[in-house]
Amino acid sequence: MHVTDLSIILHRWEVPRTTYRDAFGGGSTDVGVVSISTDEGIVGNSFLGSASAGADQFADQVLKRLKPLVIGRDPLDIGAIWQDLWRANRNVDTRSICAVDVAL
Repeated sequence: MHVTDLSIILHRWEVPRTTYRDAFGGGSTDVGVVSISTDEGIVGNSFLGSASAGADQFADQVLKRLKPLVIGRDPLDIGAIWQDLWRANRNVDTRSICAVDVAL
């Protein structure tokens, strides 16, 4: 089994305006779904983004810097893939690495 594709679908999530004591919350945030596909038709998914930083900030990192490290690899070899992803941590946010790791 080998990884054939890594893709991200971005969604805009509208959160109703709320008040917490003296602070305000709500608005919109971007949430992404990372999908990793294999040649056997198995697909793993994970979420990308957080309340403090939208997925749009991380999607570019995942697609440009992490996708090449995953394509063609055995998705069950998670430890070796994680080591290669972690070596890229100076160029990408750890949340990007985590999203790929969870999808695997």
